[in-house]
Amino acid sequence: MAGHGRFGGHFVQGHVDTTAKIVSKVPDGDSIRMLFSLPLEFFTPMIPKGYVALDGTSLTLTHLSTPRTAADAHFDPSDPHRGVFGVMLIAHTQSRTVVAAKEVGDTVNVECDIVGKGVESVVRNVLEGGGESGGALEQMIERVVGRVLVEKGLVKQ
Repeated sequence: MAGHGRFGGHFVQGHVDTTAKIVSKVPDGDSIRMLFSLPLEFFTPMIPKGYVALDGTSLTLTHLSTPRTAADAHFDPSDPHRGVFGVMLIAHTQSRTVVAAKEVGDTVNVECDIVGKGVESVVRNVLEGGGESGGALEQMIERVVGRVLVEKGLVKQ
């Protein structure tokens, strides 16, 4: 694809970040709603209404929840380190993808949103590697601690 042309859709690199297990496949009119179980470590780059590529097909996220943030009937209580995400396959997508032919219990290859991965990387670098004296992390912590001390009446402004 040329960089100067018009394009739509999602940026997909073709990399496999992990795999997910299909936990639900429910018809919804002409569409199919599918839910997948995914290790929590891969939820950070997921963006509500963002995208996820499943077996090479880029799809919009319609559901995103973790055991820490939602009571979801699809969680497996024996494995609290997994969350659930969902997509909807319209009729056109069903007729042209491998994902639509898979059943509950099957696994799919997952590529997380490249924009989400980029943001995660920048934030992680600032928070984990930004501990230098006078750095962004130190300044942020000083502001928050100062505000809390004033709010609690422990320090006068």
